[in-house]
Amino acid sequence: MTCHNIEEIMERGDSMDGLNEKFGRSLKAIRKQNGWSQEELAKKLHTTKQVISKYENSQRSPNIYVANEYARVLG
Repeated sequence: MTCHNIEEIMERGDSMDGLNEKFGRSLKAIRKQNGWSQEELAKKLHTTKQVISKYENSQRSPNIYVANEYARVLG
């Protein structure tokens, strides 16, 4: 999946539970496609490894501004 998929998911207005799962799966797929660890991705996104883990495990959801910033940085 590409970063643009994150923006599309956010724009569609999917339910929060589904949104969290899709965002986390997309973020993890992008990370793995690039061969990055959670820590390496966190550094690129100016956050922590723990936040990346929570996103990937659907334990946290980004607001639209964070999702857009991630898409900008990764895209």
